[in-house]
Amino acid sequence: PEGAYDGCDGFAATIDQEGKVNPVRKAYTCGDGRAVFMHGGFPKLKQGILDFFGGCKPQVDALAAAAGQWKDAAALEDAMQAKGLAATLCRTPGEWRASEAGGARGGDDG
Repeated sequence: PEGAYDGCDGFAATIDQEGKVNPVRKAYTCGDGRAVFMHGGFPKLKQGILDFFGGCKPQVDALAAAAGQWKDAAALEDAMQAKGLAATLCRTPGEWRASEAGGARGGDDG
C-alpha cells in the first residue's frame, strides 16, 4: 500500500478502553519513543509480563513506568520474546514488510 500511514486512528477509543480494562494487553512507550504491544490476555502471559517487570502491579501507570525504563523498544521486544512472552514492537506497514517476519510471508499487499 502506498501513501502515508494513518495508524489506528479509527480505533483509538476502543484501543484506549481495552488498555484501561486489561492493562497487560496494551502498547507501552519506551525511552526511544517507540512502543511495544504486550499481550497478557491469558493468565500465564499476564503473570509472565508482571514477573518480567519484577513483580509489577497490573496497572497502566506501573506498566508504563516499567516499559519506559527501557531505552530501546526493540531490545524490550527481544528480551520479552526470549522469555516466551507475547510482545511485539509496534511497526509501520513499511517496517513490517522490511522485517524478517514480514519478508517471510512473501508477496505484496498492494
